[in-house]
Amino acid sequence: MPSFEPVNAVVRALDILRLINEIGPVSVVDLQKRSAMPKATVLRMVETLIAQGYVSRSENALYAPTGKCLLLSSGFDSKASYVKAAEPVLAKLRDRIGWPSDFAIYDNDAMLIVLASSELGVLSITGQGAARTPLLRSALGRIYLAHLSDEERKSLLDRFLPADPLAGTRRQVEKILGDAGERGYAISDEAYLDTLYPAGMHALAVPVLGGKRPLAAVNVLFLRKALTLEKGIKTLLPALRAAAKEIGEGIGQESR
Repeated sequence: MPSFEPVNAVVRALDILRLINEIGPVSVVDLQKRSAMPKATVLRMVETLIAQGYVSRSENALYAPTGKCLLLSSGFDSKASYVKAAEPVLAKLRDRIGWPSDFAIYDNDAMLIVLASSELGVLSITGQGAARTPLLRSALGRIYLAHLSDEERKSLLDRFLPADPLAGTRRQVEKILGDAGERGYAISDEAYLDTLYPAGMHALAVPVLGGKRPLAAVNVLFLRKALTLEKGIKTLLPALRAAAKEIGEGIGQESR
């Protein structure tokens, strides 16, 4: 048994942070409904989390966790250094290209998005987003798989392809991954993206490498009505590749 009664304000703040982490980006109204706390209390908790750097607020008043949240688990999570290296690079990339990016690491059967740059100045992209993206249908998962060794990739396909019939046949998936490996970038399945972003998006991803091994992956998301896929590749890929290279170098320095 604890020696003292819990501090209610701390309990409430942790509850709000957990909800934002689970369902964000999320509005204050939705947080109030999920938490059953008074609106004023929710606002105080959110503003406190923003002030401490654990939550960000977008232009359309939606709240999302920042990469600093991963540092809360740094005592047992060796990937915390990845976020530390990626966060400033993703911020610079967003300012440079004007479109949001996700930074993701491999997590069993999916790519876990541990950092996202969703604030776009005057432009905001609305959608459900995803904390975990499928290995076989997302650009992040495809480019990560494409840069594994043949043996590792085969092992993962053997495990997860039967569970994802929407990914296509074995031959189709292997061709997608082979093409991604040759050109150095992958694109997401449009039908998958449509389940997340009703406005219609493209996603383009490149690997973050440590030597020849993929450590993580980073993408860029852009509206189909604003850029064709071909134009997006031509205009955004160089900056995305430069960002991935910088993140990889930063991870190497953090690991020393």
